[in-house]
Amino acid sequence: MLTGEVRRHPHHVFKNRKFSVVKTAVIFGANGAGKSNLILAFDYLKNIVTENGLEDRFKNVKFKFNEDANKPTKIEIDFSIKGKAYNYGLIIDNNSIEEEWLYKLGFGEEDELIFERKSKRGKKMKMKFHADFTADPKSSMLLDILQDEIANHKTSFLYVAKNKIFLDITTAWDWIDSCSEVVFPKGSTLDIRNNYLKAAVKDLLDGKVRFSDFCNSFVKNLDTGICEFAIAQMTLDEYLGNRYLVDKREIISLIKYDDIIEIADEPPFWAFASMENNIPIVKRLVAIHKNDDGTFKQFELSEESDGTLRILELLVLFYDVVYTSKTIFIDEIELNIHPSLLKALIKILMEFRNRKGQLIFTTHESNLLDLDLFRQDEIWFAEKNKKGATELYPLSDYDIRPDLDIRKGYLSGRFGAIPFLANLKDINWEPHAEETKQSL
Repeated sequence: MLTGEVRRHPHHVFKNRKFSVVKTAVIFGANGAGKSNLILAFDYLKNIVTENGLEDRFKNVKFKFNEDANKPTKIEIDFSIKGKAYNYGLIIDNNSIEEEWLYKLGFGEEDELIFERKSKRGKKMKMKFHADFTADPKSSMLLDILQDEIANHKTSFLYVAKNKIFLDITTAWDWIDSCSEVVFPKGSTLDIRNNYLKAAVKDLLDGKVRFSDFCNSFVKNLDTGICEFAIAQMTLDEYLGNRYLVDKREIISLIKYDDIIEIADEPPFWAFASMENNIPIVKRLVAIHKNDDGTFKQFELSEESDGTLRILELLVLFYDVVYTSKTIFIDEIELNIHPSLLKALIKILMEFRNRKGQLIFTTHESNLLDLDLFRQDEIWFAEKNKKGATELYPLSDYDIRPDLDIRKGYLSGRFGAIPFLANLKDINWEPHAEETKQSL
């Protein structure tokens, strides 16, 4: 995310006294080029650090084309938070953490050691700490106790030492845990997407006006047929009817314990219950459409398309990118969205001048290859080399004119990172077609 020698779109850059980084990175590449693996690698690191260690499902994460089949896996990341910049990394082998480290970056001066761990199975673990940690007898004793907690070689020291007396460790852990988010279009995506949609609904119900205005300002500029997202309200009796008296009593008791609760409902069409003037009320998110006669009609989210729900999901993510310092990773951002709509969404996002967060995403959508949208150092390409490893390189590596049609150049192979297809004219389909015809 470090800036290149690019002058376009200066508002796309976070400037620090010691370094500058871009706010966005869009990654293009052929299927199987390794775009998703970049995001998977960070998600892997995040899981280890925030979920208390390695799991058996992560046992085989080696690069299979490596000449040294026994070479361990190394994952390393630089990030900044609260005016400080850190380097954190892990070396993993045979489902065991062999090395782990955290340094505060010096930017021209010597990096400052926070902690470093080296260990191999059957051998005593070696650890180094910042001098301030060991100078105090109480913190030194605590470090000894914490080292015992990582004796299984599967637990991150960053995890066990968080929220203790070591400020830099807690700060670094907070960034990985709370200031980053990863969204995939497959696997557990349904749960992830539902969580984001649910967050959108709850924020709107909680009366977060800025979030409501943010969503609706986007929607009004998109041709989805939706004028706005709104809140529909009814009594609990109207919502449940007379068939769920047991549920009603339970819901009322829970509302009295908490201000607002989620009612178990089929996602992504949640309803939330609360008490207003001693009356149990149910609220839910709906979409308002305008008819050709000027009247307005209310639609349940269950009546909206997957594309509309995907837009709502992205709006929740974009809200975090604009108003919080989070770094959001999205794999295949174009899922279920028309190319023109996606480009319009991205264009609106990129025009926010005071954006606080970063967005990193992969895509096959070549319409986004536009220098009116992105700087050259925000556009990246992923390509496999002859050894089968992924190489990433930015458009700023190329000397191109500002008025160049980079989409056309990319699709013609000028920048690589596209699939090379066989000559389809050379494929002899006729015998197979005739054989199939006879069998039918």
